[in-house]
Formats: sequence, structure tokens, C-alpha cells
Amino acid sequence: MPLSDKIPLLHLLLNMGLEGLLIIGLIATLSVVSLAVLFQKIGQFRSIAESDRQTVAALGRATTFADVSRIVTQGTPEGLRVVLRWGVAEAGIVPPGHPEATLMVQEALESGIEQERTRLEERMAILVVTSAVGPFLGLLGTVWGIMDAFFAIGKLGSASLNVVAPGIAEALVTTLAGLLVAIPASAGHQLLSARIRRLESNWMVGSSRLLSLHRRGEG
Repeated sequence: MPLSDKIPLLHLLLNMGLEGLLIIGLIATLSVVSLAVLFQKIGQFRSIAESDRQTVAALGRATTFADVSRIVTQGTPEGLRVVLRWGVAEAGIVPPGHPEATLMVQEALESGIEQERTRLEERMAILVVTSAVGPFLGLLGTVWGIMDAFFAIGKLGSASLNVVAPGIAEALVTTLAGLLVAIPASAGHQLLSARIRRLESNWMVGSSRLLSLHRRGEG
């Protein structure tokens, strides 16, 4: 017995029409791209979380603004270190004794947070597109499969199961494929968005610590 006869899904794919295969190919492409983005982002966020943990620990031991200047030059420039570099750089160009020095440093830190958050959100739009388009591609396959079933009924003049089953099966396979692609992409986007919010919260805490040391130095 051929292997395709033992595995129903493989049998359906091998006997699927060109339109169905095209739709399945598009869904598969979306799946590969979205999974690549998802795993790349997971690795990136883990690296930043570890870097931030080390930076926060170092900030806790810092007693002067000069200590922060040394901390931001150590390790990989990502996450909180990048944010703090914005503040340190701004403090370095503000004239000593400027009445709004701390405010200017704060604005620089906010700009650093915005830039780093934007960097983390790069390519995440692919997950949104996949979660939105996947089901519609599956629906397109569903409509096409049903159309094929009705075409077969009209051509053969029979509505027997052997006539309509191939079209209906093709419709269901594309629907299933669309959902299987969209669900992980949607869940992954939500989880990554929540992770960004947690990282951003840590950056705000670190920024507050830098501002506190800056005010102390100014005072």
C-alpha cells in the first residue's frame, strides 16, 4: 500500500488541485517567516533580559553618576545600557549648573527608551500580518474547494460522496492550515508585546536611578 494511502493528509495534498496547492504554499511561506521572526525575537529578548539584570545589579551598587558612566560602557550595548547611554551622553554636553540639566537628561532617557522599544518591535508586524492573513487564506481555500465540489456536481450530474468529497476535503485542509499558522503568530505577538512592556518598565526604573544619581551630583 502506498504511503500516501496510509496518511490521509498526505493523500489529500498529493491529490489537491493547483489552486489549493498555491494557497497551501502561501500559508506555508507565512508560517516559515513568522516562526523565524518569533524564535529570533525570543532569543533577542532573552539576551536583553540577562543584560538588563546585570545592569540593574550594577546600578544598585553605584554611588555616583561617574559609576553609571562606567557601567554603560561595559557589556553588550542593548536594552537598559543603551537607554542609560542616552542619559549619560546628554549629561556630558549639558553645561555644569544648568537649571534644567536634570530635565534634559530625563528627556534624553525617554528618547532612548522610545528608540530601544522601536528596535525591539522591528519585524513584529510580520506576526500581526500572519495572524490576520492566515485565516483569510484558509477561507479562500475553503471557498475554492466548495466551488470545485459544485463544479464536479454540475459536470458529472451527481452529488454522491465520491464527487463532492475531494473539493470539501481540500476546503477543510486549507482552513486548518490557515488556523494553524495564525494561532501561534497571534499568541507569539501577544507574548512578545507583554515582554516588551516588562522590559520597558525595567528601563524606566533604571532611568529613575540614573536621574537620582544625577540630581545628587548636581546638588
